[in-house]
Amino acid sequence: LTRYARAWKSMCLLSVVVAPAGSGKSAFARAGEVAARLNARLLGEAQDARDAYEMMDKEERERTPAPPRTRLIFAADSSMRAIGDALVDNDGRGLIFDTEIAEVARTLKSEWGNFTTLMLKSFEQEAYTRDRKDEPFVHVRRPAVSVGLTGTPRSFVQLVPDEESGLFSRLLCYTFEGAAVWVDQFGEFEDPLDAHVEALSRDVDAVHAALSLRPPDPTSPDGSRKPLYFRLTKEQQGAVNRTMSTLYRDVLVGDREEMAANVKRAALMAVRVAGLFATYRFYLATGRSQHAIAQRDDALFPTDAEVEAALDIVHTGIEHAARLALRWSVDPAAKIANEGRRAFFDALPQAFKTAEAVEVGEGLGMSKSGVERALRALKKLDLFEAQTTQGHYEKKAPPATVRAASAPSLPVPTVPPADYTEPLRSNGDAPF
Repeated sequence: LTRYARAWKSMCLLSVVVAPAGSGKSAFARAGEVAARLNARLLGEAQDARDAYEMMDKEERERTPAPPRTRLIFAADSSMRAIGDALVDNDGRGLIFDTEIAEVARTLKSEWGNFTTLMLKSFEQEAYTRDRKDEPFVHVRRPAVSVGLTGTPRSFVQLVPDEESGLFSRLLCYTFEGAAVWVDQFGEFEDPLDAHVEALSRDVDAVHAALSLRPPDPTSPDGSRKPLYFRLTKEQQGAVNRTMSTLYRDVLVGDREEMAANVKRAALMAVRVAGLFATYRFYLATGRSQHAIAQRDDALFPTDAEVEAALDIVHTGIEHAARLALRWSVDPAAKIANEGRRAFFDALPQAFKTAEAVEVGEGLGMSKSGVERALRALKKLDLFEAQTTQGHYEKKAPPATVRAASAPSLPVPTVPPADYTEPLRSNGDAPF
C-alpha cells in the first residue's frame, strides 16, 4: 500500500492493448501466463480445502464455515453474482484477464453481468457494496481488482463508447498497428520469451506466498494481514507533480479537455507502477527471499530510475489514449457498439427519409419496428443533424480538418515528453 490523495492505495491497474486483427497483439496473452502458476496454486489449495471439508461428518460441517474458493483470475464472462462471490472469497482482490475485449463488452452490457462499477471503484479503492433480492449481500471495504484486456479498435469502442465513460480515464492504454508481413507458422523455433515468462511466473507466485505470511494487521477491522508499504521520496513526489502538471496544462491549452481526467489518474498509475518495480527489485536484491518480504516493517522506496520509467510508461499511455479518442472524432459512428446497428448506419445514405431507412433496413433483414428503434438509438448518439422536417435525416460529417486528411496521416494529438529537467536526488540502489 501507499498513501496518495489522502487515502491508502494498492497496486491494482486497469490496462488495455488495442490493435487491428492479425497485428500481433496475441503476444499480450503471455502476460496471462505470468499469473497462471499462482492462479493454479490457489485453485489447488482451495480444492484441497473443499475436499477436506466434504470429508467431515455432518455435525462437524455444520460447525465449520465452508472454505472460500480462492483464486487469482476471475472469468471476464461472469455474472455479477459470480463476481460478488469471488470478491468475498478473495478478500476483494483478483485479476480479470481476457484477450477479447468484445467478450467483456458484451458481458458489461448485459443486465446480469455489468461489473463496470466494480472496475471504477476498484481503481479508486472505494468501498463496493451490492444488495439485491435473492442474492447474498456483498460489501468489500477496499476492492483491488486489476484488469488486462486486448482487442481491436472496433471492440474497444464497444467497451468504451466515448470520452465521457469513466472507464476511459482509468485505463492504461497501448495501441499499435503491426507490420503487414507474413510470418512462417510452421518453423521450429524457440520463443525468447519462454524462459522469461517462466521465471516471472515463479517469482510472482513466490512473492504472493510471502505476502500471505505477513503478520496480522492489528489496525484492520477484518483481520487482514499487515500490508507491505512503499512510498516516494519528496524529490520523487516533486518529479511526479511537475510531470503531471506539465501534461495537464498542455492538454488544456491544446484543446484536449477530454483528456484531463486521464492525466489526473495517470499520476496514480505512475505511483503504482513505481511501487511494483520497487517490490520486485527488493525481492531480487534479497536473493528472492520470501522471509524478507514477510518480515519487512519499513516502507520500500523506488529508485529514481524506477520512478522515471513509471512516468514514461504512463506518458505513453496518455498519448495512446489520445490516439484512441481520435477515433470518435474521425468516425462519429465509432460510438455505435451494436455491430448490426453499425452496419445499418453505414448502409444509410448521407440524407434520407424514414421510408428509405426502412427499405435499407429490410435489405439487412430488419423489421420496420426494428428500423424505428435503431433510428431512435442513433439519434441519442447525436449522429444526425437537427431535424428541420419530420421524417428527414442527415448524417453528421466529421470535423472538416479531420475529413480533409488522408487516412494514413490523420492528426494524432500528442503530449509533451516527461519533464525531468530538474534532476531527482540520486539514490543509487536506494534504501529499500
